[in-house]
Amino acid sequence: MELEPQRTGVVRALDPALWRRTQHNPIELLRRVAPERLAACAADPEFLRLYDVVAAAAAHDATSAGTWFATSHPESVKRPVAYFCAEFGLHASVPIYSGGLGVLAGDQCKAASDLGVRSSASACSTPRATRTSDCASTGWQEDAEERFDVAATPLQRVRGAKGDPCLATVRLSGAT
Repeated sequence: MELEPQRTGVVRALDPALWRRTQHNPIELLRRVAPERLAACAADPEFLRLYDVVAAAAAHDATSAGTWFATSHPESVKRPVAYFCAEFGLHASVPIYSGGLGVLAGDQCKAASDLGVRSSASACSTPRATRTSDCASTGWQEDAEERFDVAATPLQRVRGAKGDPCLATVRLSGAT
């Protein structure tokens, strides 16, 4: 088995054809991959070596150690930034964006992560659909509602201590 040293390589190696069919969605791939294939990979020393490399890199990335922010602003490392936006373009498998604003917001989140800024993004999204737009052969823009399975995304509903949904209110121009 030829393995890529990239993070997606470990998931793609589980089933390259399924990786393409799931449109590079790691959660959907893990939901659908054959148990026998998982068992074979779990017994493959080369796969396990790559898995360990990727897991160590992910654990390191989860800290702010050595990042620009930790070095430049050590007093603020434990103070997270909240980012509110209507949509975030994080990955094609998380369809909660429809255009430029979402892509820009996703880029901002990636840049903050790369710099070591601890942040939390909060978006307004419909439970199971997103708006998309495309240019028709006539040259006119067309939009459509695309349904998606929330369970196939890493999205999580934020809940309070008693399990109730959290609600954020914002006052703008005297109105809530």
